[in-house]
Amino acid sequence: MDLHAEGVSPTPRGTLLLVLHTHLPWVLGHGRWPHGESWLYEATAECYLPILRLLDRLEAEDCKGSVTLGMTPVLVEMLASHRFRDGFLAYLEERASRADADRREFEASGDEHARGAAVVWSEFYQRAKVDFLEKYNRDLLAALKRLQESNRIEIIVSAATHGYLPLLGRDESIEAQLGIGITSYRRRFGRRPRGIWLPECAYRPGSTWSRPVGPARAWLRPGIEEFLARKGLRYFFVDTHLVAGGAPIGTYEDRLVERRLDAAREGTSRSPNEPYAITASRRRKVAVLARDPRSSVQVWSADYGYPGDGAYLEFHRKHGKDGLRYWRVTDRASPCPKRFPTIRWPRRNERRPTRSTSHPSSSTLFGNTMRQRVAQASLWRPSTRNSLAIGGLKVHSGWRPCSDDSRVKSKWRPLPPF
Repeated sequence: MDLHAEGVSPTPRGTLLLVLHTHLPWVLGHGRWPHGESWLYEATAECYLPILRLLDRLEAEDCKGSVTLGMTPVLVEMLASHRFRDGFLAYLEERASRADADRREFEASGDEHARGAAVVWSEFYQRAKVDFLEKYNRDLLAALKRLQESNRIEIIVSAATHGYLPLLGRDESIEAQLGIGITSYRRRFGRRPRGIWLPECAYRPGSTWSRPVGPARAWLRPGIEEFLARKGLRYFFVDTHLVAGGAPIGTYEDRLVERRLDAAREGTSRSPNEPYAITASRRRKVAVLARDPRSSVQVWSADYGYPGDGAYLEFHRKHGKDGLRYWRVTDRASPCPKRFPTIRWPRRNERRPTRSTSHPSSSTLFGNTMRQRVAQASLWRPSTRNSLAIGGLKVHSGWRPCSDDSRVKSKWRPLPPF
């Protein structure tokens, strides 16, 4: 990418950019479990509703700051459907009933430790049902639209079906993915989007290209920024290595026997914590922001981040088929049956056990990183608005909190308009 730093007025501090990106494939009408409608209902109960509660609380307390929320059109249209609304309500009732059954089972066996966890699950789903019916009137998109209109959040768009844009064979397909996505956004939120979360943060530069198979023919393909500029989109996000160079940070690549040889490239000396602009045709500029590598590791890594923190529930172990989770995270090397037994979930008024200073919690590490990065951002280039793009977490079914507060999974907040 031909990037250049965009000069703006100097600021005394760096800017912290928080973005939550969420995507699920279309699952309505494609079965229930494990990868059907339950996937959507679980994500709504354990991610989307808690995040809405948090945003509403910040709004009620008049706290400064805002968050950007990336939602793919596929997910938006599912949340808008009557099938989702009816199915989600039934799901909450079934989960609460299952938690009550677990509580009775644990009481009969004398396991008070597990019984307490079952009570928390029951309260969790009962509260979700009350909020869905009474607070949000079965319409989560209306609540998000309201928060956007009050400038508490900014919702950004994505491609219609989350198509991997650089690999689409025809430019018309890219145009359609973006156009249909924007149409869905305008229908549901009543305005045009300013920014986009590219599927998988996948970018393609403009270059001469030929098909790998078929008749030999080469032609000039425009970069992704050309399509974005034509659609009026003003910023997008990329992975760290597309700005700074080096090897991409992968979640699973370190577990592969053979490492890719074409993934790394020379460093560029550019900081991923600064905003850049890429110029499309007719001098149209599109802003580019990269995610911060250190905080990304703390968010994603099972060794250093939240996925390996014992304050959270083990995602893969359940009590019975499609049951509830009662086991805390230990480590990825241990088989699930050998992992720790049921934990007691901390309540709001209950203090967690103190960790040793040599092994701080993931939340402590993440908070320290944020303070360090924001402080450093103000020192890099006084002529530029330095920006810290956090994390890289997609909000979908994932690791579970041990209380009724959702663990906020964060990415970034976009630049102000040029």
